[in-house]
Amino acid sequence: MKDIIAKSVSFIKRILNTDVSYDTIKGDVLPVDVANDVNQELVRALNLFGTVGIIEGVRVDNEQVNGDTYASYDPKTLSVLLRSDRDRKQVEEKLKETGDLFSTCSPLHPYRHEIGHALWEYLIRLYPFFEGAMLEIFNEFCARKAPDPIFLSLYAQEKPDEMFAEATAQLMSAASGESDRISKLANMVFTELLRRLS
Repeated sequence: MKDIIAKSVSFIKRILNTDVSYDTIKGDVLPVDVANDVNQELVRALNLFGTVGIIEGVRVDNEQVNGDTYASYDPKTLSVLLRSDRDRKQVEEKLKETGDLFSTCSPLHPYRHEIGHALWEYLIRLYPFFEGAMLEIFNEFCARKAPDPIFLSLYAQEKPDEMFAEATAQLMSAASGESDRISKLANMVFTELLRRLS
């Protein structure tokens, strides 16, 4: 298994030119299915958006990623942090219980969501207008409730960067063929972004 993890780490380091560690000094090792899922979603984001945003590291950190959280983006270290004690099936079972909390119930959602945060970090640094444009959309539309077609998720209603991360996860889910659902809010987020960038 360590050999498979080593190959997985080598692959993503080469593709993204970033620091990757799927194990810890304490000996915690990311399950192979999760390592493959993370790699797959990083490559999907690269193909879909032309970037994965700002990710200087991908690593296991069971102390910072705890409770019901499966992954986290740390804006201080610009790293995606993962847990080694959850496999794909556990993530999938937990997300099925959440209802409207997240924009998808895919076991890949946590990794896609955190990639959304890395993209957010990239876009707010590159384009001064971006944060304000997302705040306008957030203030106007984010309080909608299901079954309103604009509704994205309950978590998206927290703040603009969470709205963007939830929209990113939903778009990546649709791009993967898992779902054909893209809420009007997710569509607005990316339409506005593309309009402003062109």
